[in-house]
Amino acid sequence: MPNQSEFTTGFEMPSAEPVNEDELTEEGLSHDLDFVPIYNDQGIEAEMEAISIQSLLEANDIPCTVVGSQQIPSLPFEVRVPKSRMREALRLLKDMGQALPAEGEGT
Repeated sequence: MPNQSEFTTGFEMPSAEPVNEDELTEEGLSHDLDFVPIYNDQGIEAEMEAISIQSLLEANDIPCTVVGSQQIPSLPFEVRVPKSRMREALRLLKDMGQALPAEGEGT
């Protein structure tokens, strides 16, 4: 059985040096890459709805992420997309008949 030192050979911790913003490209500084919420709901079916929205968006090559916690059902679920793709995502959801609850509405 290998000892502990055999597992760690060749492994280097990534540096914790701050990023030099002068070296970043203009695209890397773009706020169009910020993720914005397009769905926010809480309740019994919120997680399933968020996952179905995520599947629909990913099937159409729109990057997204689901934010929420199965362990704490009182917290809402949220689906976020890049700001530059928000209109496209909302149009897709509207065309597919996905219900998007308005702010403050929940089940």
